[in-house]
Amino acid sequence: MRENRAARPNGQNMERIRSIGEWIVELLFPRRCPLCDEVIGFAQSCADCEPELRHLVRQTVYVERQTHEMTALDAVIAGLWYEDAVREAIKRLKFAERTDLIEPFAKRAAQTLRDADAVHPVDFDIIIPVPSSAKELRERGYDVPKLLAKRIAKETGRPMQCALDKIRETQRQRTLSGAQRRKNVKGAFALKPTVSVQGHSCLIVDDVFTTGATMNECAKMLVQAGAAHCIGLVIAVTR
Repeated sequence: MRENRAARPNGQNMERIRSIGEWIVELLFPRRCPLCDEVIGFAQSCADCEPELRHLVRQTVYVERQTHEMTALDAVIAGLWYEDAVREAIKRLKFAERTDLIEPFAKRAAQTLRDADAVHPVDFDIIIPVPSSAKELRERGYDVPKLLAKRIAKETGRPMQCALDKIRETQRQRTLSGAQRRKNVKGAFALKPTVSVQGHSCLIVDDVFTTGATMNECAKMLVQAGAAHCIGLVIAVTR
């Protein structure tokens, strides 16, 4: 039987169909500015937030080691300061079921990663999200670091693997001092029994980097399990 090739959409037609689909989605569900949450529609950015965003963009994407817990991390990369509109937007993402903010934040984080690579080569072959506990997942209903890591994997073309489990509940880190935070997360994470990170270079993904205690503890577990080295990538960091 002769194949009807004319009926098959070629690559150009498929791209056109995809673009029309995206246009319809944006028409029915207009895009909002991730910072102020106002509808911006087809605009590339929010005119009201651009001046503030320039204030919140970090000039150096690598986080300073001397002010954070980074004994098991080779480096941590962050493009924004966790302040003002950025802080409020991340709170909406984490606590108001605004998972639509995953895409713009993940795209920005991926661009920050490329910016960092231009300054100093960033070596990683696997992306690992900071794990959430069972209680956190029940309360929130979704896993922010995992969603971010999955989208960043799509942006970078590197595989994501949920290699770690959070094996015990911890207090909310934001209420604790630096020393208390380190104690709070000590032994809270473990490598999944079916996973091997032997020889891998790991990119650990989370939303915010504060003292670094949580991500550093995750890196410790990966290094102890044979990972070659670990670097971190977050949306924002505290000053």
